[in-house]
Amino acid sequence: MDNADADRNNFFQRFSAISQVNALWTRAAEVNNNFNSTRDAFWRLVNHDDSSDADAGRSMLESANFKLRDDSLSPVLDIEFKKFDTKELQELFGRASGKEEKGSREGH
Repeated sequence: MDNADADRNNFFQRFSAISQVNALWTRAAEVNNNFNSTRDAFWRLVNHDDSSDADAGRSMLESANFKLRDDSLSPVLDIEFKKFDTKELQELFGRASGKEEKGSREGH
């Protein structure tokens, strides 16, 4: 199984059940005494640490199309939205609902 397959398989379990992620959380929790500071330390490790655990975490997130960010910020899903104009939306939803356009009923 290559790394991409392993990364995909990780998405079928809890994030905390992934050994590399759990190791990073454990490291972050060892020096912090509350959830918020542990979370910040965890994301700092994911974003900047040079350990194999952090490399694996970054690889997994990037393969799922998450964009890593600086410092202690959590990653964000990197998606693009297509802008539609009003006519495109009307055509799209008219077809999806099974409605026919007015011109197609002429002559019936």
